[in-house]
Amino acid sequence: MDKDFPWSTRVSYTKDIAAGMAYLHSMNVIHRDLNSHNCLVRENQSVVVADFGLARLVREEKNQIRTSSMERPAKGTLSELRRPDRRKRYTVVGNPYWMAPEMIHGKTYDELVDVFSFGIMICEIIGRVSADPDYLPRTNDFGLNVVSFLQQYHPPLCPAAFLPLAALCCDMDADKRPSFSKLEEWLDNLLMHLDIGLPLLSELEQLCRAFWKNHTHLNDSHNQSNTLSSHELTHCSQPREQSPEPKSCTDNANDHMESGHLPQSKDPTQ
Repeated sequence: MDKDFPWSTRVSYTKDIAAGMAYLHSMNVIHRDLNSHNCLVRENQSVVVADFGLARLVREEKNQIRTSSMERPAKGTLSELRRPDRRKRYTVVGNPYWMAPEMIHGKTYDELVDVFSFGIMICEIIGRVSADPDYLPRTNDFGLNVVSFLQQYHPPLCPAAFLPLAALCCDMDADKRPSFSKLEEWLDNLLMHLDIGLPLLSELEQLCRAFWKNHTHLNDSHNQSNTLSSHELTHCSQPREQSPEPKSCTDNANDHMESGHLPQSKDPTQ
């Protein structure tokens, strides 16, 4: 499967989804049911977001539009309007496998619930694993269990910036999740990084370095007890070339994961 599903294709899928969701959010619409079943792959391998049955149009209440000299006027896209007091206690809808924790707990939420769902989808694509919590590791508070995911499903030659993006999207603090317009920019850059060797954007490089710095010890302990077969190594990705230049974020992450093991999905439907 890896031979027909290279990393450039996987990143391209996520970039297309992010682009579609960026447009949806720019129209002040929350999807609220973003998941892998609602994203369709065309014959040309592009991906479109579908099924807007649970989508909701976000409107600003007139009595909430109060701006001071320090605030911008309440108009524009969702990203421009985002403020804590914009969140509302909307209906709890969607598939719980991809649902953001704030929605599950019945708290107020905004468009960032879609970003959380997107993070879970990236994990599905990286690990070839079902979003079912019986397979995709989750925390007791419905977040993403990054540590367990690294140990069980992270392939050694996965682009180093890919999982950090997913982890950021699944941050329990919704305000720390990036907008889809930013995700589209980062994923487009990552795709060109894979295709033509374009350097990562500085902010994406910083995100990548910070993530792997925090998880280096986990990768090292994981490597001691797991190995990767030559067949998996051949088809997961092209091996990186040795270079006398200082190592980048990608090189550091691959060093830590080079001898890791990618188990097959336990889900019989995969």
